Amino acid sequence: MAPSARKRPVGLLVLGVLQIIGSVLGMSGSASNLAQGFALGAVTLIVGIVGLLVGVFMIIGRYYTFVLAWIVISLVIGLVVNGILLSELSQLAGTELGAAVMGSVVFGIVITLVIYLLIIYYLKRPHVKAFFGKLPAMPTMGPPSVAPPPPPPQPAGGPFCPTCGAQLQYVPQYQRYWCPSEGKYV
Repeated sequence: MAPSARKRPVGLLVLGVLQIIGSVLGMSGSASNLAQGFALGAVTLIVGIVGLLVGVFMIIGRYYTFVLAWIVISLVIGLVVNGILLSELSQLAGTELGAAVMGSVVFGIVITLVIYLLIIYYLKRPHVKAFFGKLPAMPTMGPPSVAPPPPPPQPAGGPFCPTCGAQLQYVPQYQRYWCPSEGKYV
C-alpha cells in the first residue's frame, strides 16, 4: 500500500509513542529486577520488548490483532497486579496510613481500567481499523458519483432476437436485451 493512501490517525501516533516510552522505562527497570531475581527481571525485559514492538506497530499500522490483544492483556495484567497489591495491603486497612494507601491503589485500579477501556474503544474506531487495513478506507469527500447515462432510445424497429426474430426489450438494470418470446437474455 502506498503511504499516501492511508492517513495515520494522530491519536494512534500519540498512543504508539506513549507505548514506546513506557516500554523503554519498563526495560530500564528490568536491570534492577535482574538484581532481585532473574525470573522477574527476564519477564520485565520481555514485556518491555513486546510493548516496544506494539508501539512501533501502532505507529506503522500493522498487526492490528496483535496490538489489540496486547492492550487487552496489559489491562488484565494491570488489574491483577493492582488486585494482588490491594489484597496484600488489606492487612494495613485498620491504620490511617493503610487506608490512604489502599485508597490510592483503588484509585489506580479505576484509572487503569478507564484508560485501557478508552484505548480499546479508540482502537476499534473505523478510521483506526482502516489505517491497520482491517476495514475499507473511509471515503473522502470528493465529487458525487454520477450514474452512467441511460442507453439511447431504440428506434421503433429496435433490435431483433437472432434466434426467433422477435423484437428485443432493453433492461437498463442489467444493461442487456431480453427476448420476451424465448424468455431469455440475448
